[in-house]
This record gives sequence, C-alpha cells and structure tokens, in this order.
Amino acid sequence: RIRAGAPARSYGEFSADVAGTAAVVRDPTGRPVASIAVNLPATRSSDEVLRSLDRAVLHAATDIEHALRVDADGKVEVTPALNSRLQYGDGIKP
Repeated sequence: RIRAGAPARSYGEFSADVAGTAAVVRDPTGRPVASIAVNLPATRSSDEVLRSLDRAVLHAATDIEHALRVDADGKVEVTPALNSRLQYGDGIKP
C-alpha cells in the first residue's frame, strides 16, 4: 500500500537485480488513476540515488495531478497543456 505523498520502493521484488521507486497519480477527487516509476539495476542503486529518484517521481506525479481535471460525468481529462507534452504509443489515442 502506498501512503499519500510517499513513494513506493522496490528492491528485487520484480527481478532480483532491479531496484526502483514509484508514485501514485491521483485525479482531483483523490482517486488513483496512474503511476509513474523509475527502475534501475540494483547494483547502481543506493539510498542516496533512490532518495533522489523518490523526489523526482513525486515531483512528476504532482505535476501530472495539477494537469488533470474531472468532467461533469466523472471522466478524467488531461488539460491541453499536459496533452501537448505527452507521447502516445502506437494504437493509443489521447
């Protein structure tokens, strides 16, 4: 479980040689709608590196949260400012 405002860390949970940190992205009503994560080889991780990445993912999640809105039907929408910065994969439409 991820505490509000706190990153989640992983040490070898997905793969023995991978460490990482992640933050939840919430819509304006507080519902979790996405996450942002950074993973790296465990051999390159340290508490200092992960603390730096914690700050980066939390900052990115906050930036995304500020660019989301909920329409009258409860659908989450991305503001035009964020949408212009997003990159969509093949077959994914904004």
